[in-house]
Amino acid sequence: MLRQSHETRKGNSSGLSPRAHRLIQSQHQTPSERRTPTDHRLGTYTVPRRRASEYQLASFRILERIWPLCGDPCGKYLAATISEDIKCRERFDEFGKLSVLLTDEVKAELQCMSAATMNRHPKQFLDAR
Repeated sequence: MLRQSHETRKGNSSGLSPRAHRLIQSQHQTPSERRTPTDHRLGTYTVPRRRASEYQLASFRILERIWPLCGDPCGKYLAATISEDIKCRERFDEFGKLSVLLTDEVKAELQCMSAATMNRHPKQFLDAR
């Protein structure tokens, strides 16, 4: 007599191995119903969703413009001086067409933005230069 596996005893009456049973079950589920398994070879791994950005795209566009104007400083220095830099660049109209994006809300976002975020973002457009 064949020995039954643990899953077969629990209610898997098909006689399949636990791995084959999980594979068949996962094929009938939608991606939102699937759990992230420990075995990625089953094909049921779903990519976790990214968190939504808490900053507007306009804030990053202004940051891209102001960062080279300030001499490419590190994030900590830029975070400490961003409010004065914005006032100075706005006074001398150094933003050009981007001055339309510079609203009070964008200014507040830039002043609240962490140094790590300011450091992380320029790396994305540095390669494009």
